[in-house]
Amino acid sequence: MRGRPVQATGARLVTEQGGDRVAHYLAVEPAPGMAAEGKAYAVCGRVFLPAALSAPVGRPCPLCEAVLELALARS
Repeated sequence: MRGRPVQATGARLVTEQGGDRVAHYLAVEPAPGMAAEGKAYAVCGRVFLPAALSAPVGRPCPLCEAVLELALARS
């Protein structure tokens, strides 16, 4: 995030499977049933399959960053 440490939000950055290697910030409350299917829910609204935890972190999703910036500005 621009000028703010990720730890300030408590959000966890997870890389999406696929060629783009985009990393999303996980939503605090996942949608019901997603964990059983192996899917994750990002703060930007995207539902995605996470890459292995040992995979390198991809570039942060700009929409996730914008949502977190707005949330921090309002708090």
